[in-house]
Amino acid sequence: MWMFGVPVRVGEDRHVLVVGGKRGGENGAALGFLVSPNAVGRNLEAWRFVEQARVGWLMSLIAYDVDGDGDDDIVYSDRKPYEGAPPNSSGVYWLEHPDGGVEALGKRWRRHRIGANGREVMFIDVCDVDGDGGPDVLAAVKPREIHWYEPAGDVGGAWILRERIDLANREFAIGDAKAVRAADLDGDGACEIVFTCEHANPPARGVGYVDRVNGRWTMHDIGGPEGIKFDRIEAVDIDGDGDLDVMTTEERHVASAERENLGLGVVWYENPREPN
Repeated sequence: MWMFGVPVRVGEDRHVLVVGGKRGGENGAALGFLVSPNAVGRNLEAWRFVEQARVGWLMSLIAYDVDGDGDDDIVYSDRKPYEGAPPNSSGVYWLEHPDGGVEALGKRWRRHRIGANGREVMFIDVCDVDGDGGPDVLAAVKPREIHWYEPAGDVGGAWILRERIDLANREFAIGDAKAVRAADLDGDGACEIVFTCEHANPPARGVGYVDRVNGRWTMHDIGGPEGIKFDRIEAVDIDGDGDLDVMTTEERHVASAERENLGLGVVWYENPREPN
């Protein structure tokens, strides 16, 4: 079962769709490339699949230039190990785009470990959270944690867990961690960290954010008690007023006893910040 896909350009004239799946049985599922035969690639039957890794339950798949060499690498999270997988194989990894343009499609991309190995890691975000010019990775980790990883030195070497943000026993009850996204919600130039949850049975909340206040992470509600199972997050200025709003999906909200599991669908939460 395919779970996720993201387009990547390799070389000057080739398009690649990076895809990953979910399969808990022996040998798991594949993560790899669907490669177009030429620059146009309109005949989908002519595309070929090139495997790069085995996964158990792929969650996020992100194209990002991790090593800063001008081409897209692939960052992904694997939620659960497949049957027969090496110990602690779940976690967050990145695949390094090799040199060689289109010829890179015939090579095995080197896999680097980022973290959360052996944990049930959900959706992730890749960005420069602290503004130091280097890549950071945020991961939503079961049951109620956000992990913030950064390179210890060279990005191709070890990564360290800079912060483990525990979302349990805080300002209000939430569900289980599902997704995370860094976004400057208040326009001060520093990122807040938005999160969503599943199993957010009322009165638990399913959408919120954390920011650092006087050296301590403080949690804030965004969505109220409506919604039970939320998913990945987009931070985008939907209403065009100059600040970032929060968009997500929800599939388990019960509107009434007569209409079970109706779900909220695709929803967005308007940032209440007053424009400058």
